[in-house]
Amino acid sequence: MDEGTSKSSGGGGYRYTTDEERQLLERQKKVIWSWLKKVGRNLISEGVNLTKVSLPVELFESKSFLERVCDSWSYLDLLERAAEATDPVERMRCLIAFAVSGLSLQVNPNKPFNPILGETYQGAYKNGMRVYCEQVSHHPPVSCWEVVDPKERFRFTGTGHITATTRANSVRACQKGDSSVFFRSDGATVSWNLPGLILKNVMFGERVLKYSGEMLFRDDKNGLECLVKVDPSEEKSMFSRMLSSKKKNSVTGTLDEVFGEIVDKDAKVLDRCEGSWLSHLDWGLNKGESNRYWTRDKSNCVYPAPQAGPLDSDCSFRIDMQALRRAETNPDDAELYAQCIQEAQDSKVHLENIQRSDAKLRKKGLAMASKDSSKDNNNV
Repeated sequence: MDEGTSKSSGGGGYRYTTDEERQLLERQKKVIWSWLKKVGRNLISEGVNLTKVSLPVELFESKSFLERVCDSWSYLDLLERAAEATDPVERMRCLIAFAVSGLSLQVNPNKPFNPILGETYQGAYKNGMRVYCEQVSHHPPVSCWEVVDPKERFRFTGTGHITATTRANSVRACQKGDSSVFFRSDGATVSWNLPGLILKNVMFGERVLKYSGEMLFRDDKNGLECLVKVDPSEEKSMFSRMLSSKKKNSVTGTLDEVFGEIVDKDAKVLDRCEGSWLSHLDWGLNKGESNRYWTRDKSNCVYPAPQAGPLDSDCSFRIDMQALRRAETNPDDAELYAQCIQEAQDSKVHLENIQRSDAKLRKKGLAMASKDSSKDNNNV
């Protein structure tokens, strides 16, 4: 069994099996039921855009999405290997492993805080790399980032627009937008997108998180492309899945599969990869080899630390997150915990109301500017 596959069984996906995870999910279910009684169960049965709904703070972790998105890049040695590669195909291999490995790091059942427009995050890695993130749009909520290499070998940038909707007993989400790495050595840029995810059994049954979809990697300068398919079995219709084995898919016979082919501009296959987003990724399959580029429990994983002396707009200064952090550090003091949770909830609602008010003022200002511009044009 490959490292990490113990988290998946039966129908596949990441399964929350530790005692700590199970206790957390039980608390979440109680909070969700209480919330539904207040807002109405039709929100779940009819579906709702979760980016536009105020959720209970007990469902959150004391992190902004701007911090959370950085977790995906924590197998940083793969990005450095890509930067050091002189062969564009080898660089593509490393970068695909880097992107796929990040999926396994986004399984925290707690939700991050939605960033406020203009909110920032500044982080630093032990190797000297720095990351800068900013929220550039309120609705739709869009985040931008840049990872700066002190050796100036590459520049990693991207945008993320989260969509998330509920349906019955599940939540579907997708981080739309592209990530791109510019490599100074030859001036090439490799870009890619992320697959969608579904969180099953939110209210009933065993909680499961599954990724599925396609990740398209492109290097236009060198004429390279790789379409990586993530758990294609999840995309099949219910009828198709009933006719086929519940534990097999089209390539490896396992669920949570990842596979793809690097092709050149003439559609010639240069290499094939195979693995699981939960555990590992191998290259060299077109030559009958199996070269492992990433293993979840063995590869070096490094998270960024908040940078000292950040901008005043840094997410670390958010009063709702600060209150929740105090609650997280005092779980055994029931009175203090409840007080901090209420303070976090009140602060979260306060900040959300300010954002809505600001959005109305911006809309009003744009309408007035457009009206004034029309008058000026008519007077010419």
